Amino acid sequence: MLEIINTVFNSIFPVFALILVGYYLFKINFITLEIQKGLNKLAYWLALPIFLFYKVANAKLEAKTAGNIFICMMAGTLTAMILGYLFAVITKKPRASRGAAVQTAGRGNLAFVALPVILFTIVQDAGERAEVIINSVILVLTPTIIIYNLICVTVLVLHSTKESESLRKDIIVGLTPNPLIIACVLGLVWNFASIPMSEEGALFRICKILGQAAFPMALLGVGSQLAQISLRGNIGGPLQCAICKTIIAPLVGYVVSLMLGMDKLETLTVMIMLTTPTAVAGYVLADQLECDPDLTASSILVSTVMSFFTFSALLVWL
Repeated sequence: MLEIINTVFNSIFPVFALILVGYYLFKINFITLEIQKGLNKLAYWLALPIFLFYKVANAKLEAKTAGNIFICMMAGTLTAMILGYLFAVITKKPRASRGAAVQTAGRGNLAFVALPVILFTIVQDAGERAEVIINSVILVLTPTIIIYNLICVTVLVLHSTKESESLRKDIIVGLTPNPLIIACVLGLVWNFASIPMSEEGALFRICKILGQAAFPMALLGVGSQLAQISLRGNIGGPLQCAICKTIIAPLVGYVVSLMLGMDKLETLTVMIMLTTPTAVAGYVLADQLECDPDLTASSILVSTVMSFFTFSALLVWL
């Protein structure tokens, strides 16, 4: 029992501790709105892309492992999105809330939350397979983020209360270039071109130093963003979306992983990715497209709290 508690504490607590620190520092005005925006920009536009680039560029890729993870991700994500929409219809939510429910039930905070949790968990338990698993996760990020953006932007635009002269234009504008996708693609090109990047070389070390700063900045930024969000309206809708995101999605992923014959470590990785709380960036998108940002904000808070317990349960169960 003590060993299980120790594993949960060492794997999950550091991630949520940094989120809480960011939350508290914003509340006492140590992290101001300007600093929070700066942290997010640095993490999103510089540190995380560099981390993903050098990881993918040097990765020894296993197509089967990455393919299985991607299949499980899509199964869990799409199921959660469909159920989120159906729950909103059954409970007679307004049109805008139905669109928001799709995003909040399925779009996880993969880069800012899932990656650090996986790094802490997998490195501790995987031994020699750690690099293969982590590289496969990073490889899966690119198509997953593209699909997240495509589905969520399209659904939000179609359900928006904002009058639009051109739905097609709004959808295209919403699908602005994502630096994380660009970084992964460039890393793949570098990898396939077999361009050397020695671990003793200056380029690798520069990338590694900047990449190591990504997760502290990202998690502090997430915490400071959560500090600006409050629970709004009825808790029922956000709770339904959070259940889809942090419980139903990983359970679907688990069933599919068994069907694919994935090992315990790969299954744990998939379930961590699917348990990740709703992406904070989803609030900005819902607000810009006028598609029930209040439901989105409340769902982000509820799913973040729930994910701590579901992450912990995963480590105990698996």
